[in-house]
Amino acid sequence: MALGGDPVPHDPTCCGRYGQVPLRSGEDPARGFDVKYLRLAWTIDPAVQYIEGRITMWFTATEEITELSLDASTTLVIDSVWHHGGPITFAQDPDDRLTIQLPMPMSEDQLDSLTVYYQGVPDPSGFGSYVTATHQGNPVQWTLSQPYGAKDWWPCKQDLNDKADSIDMFVTTPQPFRAAGMGLLVDSAEANGYTTWHWRHRHPIAHYLIAVAVADYAVLESALSLPEGDLPMVTYFYGNDTTAVLASAGYVQEQILLFRDLFGPYPF
Repeated sequence: MALGGDPVPHDPTCCGRYGQVPLRSGEDPARGFDVKYLRLAWTIDPAVQYIEGRITMWFTATEEITELSLDASTTLVIDSVWHHGGPITFAQDPDDRLTIQLPMPMSEDQLDSLTVYYQGVPDPSGFGSYVTATHQGNPVQWTLSQPYGAKDWWPCKQDLNDKADSIDMFVTTPQPFRAAGMGLLVDSAEANGYTTWHWRHRHPIAHYLIAVAVADYAVLESALSLPEGDLPMVTYFYGNDTTAVLASAGYVQEQILLFRDLFGPYPF
């Protein structure tokens, strides 16, 4: 649907930056594999429009395949792709497609993994797929990959029909910046003026919902009392916005209570 609510006709040949990622001639929409798990590791400085990272993907073949087809903007430089401890062949095409040649054919239902190492300057699309900006003079970075901007900043399978079952995110930032991510913050480690933040998410998630934001955040921690137990609530905010954040957090609590009554306990 368009923002105004009118249907947008689907053109399967569309290659525009804001349109559906096109299928190649004769290509299966599932591309022959099912994403199971993602381990995402990034180094991000909110003062610089740049990202460096590695994406480890576990996947199952849904048919016999000899290659993997992923989506990655040509503004990203693919340094290498590794499989079982060694580099393998890949090609980065002008249509934002990353094609990876497997060392040997995979049979249906076979589970395997590989890691893509990359870096580059993301070129934001949509509502701001990867944005570096400032808030009152302080550097901030955030992602919003809707509708089809995930490939602008990380190599992925941009397919709404294929959700990763779970993800781990490791985001390394210069101090004193903090990284907000998906799921629960389970660990942080400091070294040489940097902090690595480990976020864990254990629910199916679409590519465009994977997000990260980095800034000199303050943190508000509270708990919402529910019949099934206390629900932790953590709010990241700019430190000078305390009054507004306290009000907003109260509204969110009211909304969670309402949605619980309408739809059931909060599932995440």
